[in-house]
Amino acid sequence: MKAIVQSCDRYHSVAENMLTQYERLWPSNPFTFRLPWNIEYPKNIESKFKDKVEFIKTEIPFKETFNGLTEDLGDDEWVYWCIDDKYVIDMEEDKANKVFKFVESIENPNIINVSLSYAREQKQTADYMKKMGIGKSLSFEGLHFIEHRAFTNNWLHQFFRVGALKEFWSHIKEPKRYQARSMDHDVRHLTGVCLVLDHKMCTYGESTDKGSITKNCENSCIENNITVPDYFLPALPSIII
Repeated sequence: MKAIVQSCDRYHSVAENMLTQYERLWPSNPFTFRLPWNIEYPKNIESKFKDKVEFIKTEIPFKETFNGLTEDLGDDEWVYWCIDDKYVIDMEEDKANKVFKFVESIENPNIINVSLSYAREQKQTADYMKKMGIGKSLSFEGLHFIEHRAFTNNWLHQFFRVGALKEFWSHIKEPKRYQARSMDHDVRHLTGVCLVLDHKMCTYGESTDKGSITKNCENSCIENNITVPDYFLPALPSIII
């Protein structure tokens, strides 16, 4: 399965940290990560991850980057969406593999999203829908998935059909520099059913905030022997999901 890494040259250090954390905490992951580059080809990342990463030259703007990473993929194809601004801190590997198997088993074309991140608005909306007795629920090999409607949480790492991601980006206006969060104002409901695992099995960290690295990501980069560029410093307070 393709894993779509929304990134650019400037953020390759935090993308490398994200890839390293998946290698450490989900070494059996089934992904080929698609990483964009703009001007400077990331030879260090290529030598480190070899054929685990596929490099695609794109333009820098968000939407053009996404289009370049997905233009050859069919709308019904499942991908793992993993932007560079999040990275995994801990994860139950066996459950992660089981969630992947669940995604591969889905035959209903109306199911467009499956998330491992039982957190933030995904948790809140899923819990509310379950309490009210509305929304879809499915079970798979002892795991339970419930419907959520937290579309501003599409930046979390999760499984999407390509067509759903294209619909998501069709509403987004290109943000100004360091104002990526402004894109949340453009988010609209997606056409289809979105599911989330009904309990927490992983923890993520935010990599940056307002153009600076977070303290948690700086510490993770240091632990992983990844150089933090000076333009990311000084670090801002930690953000854990």
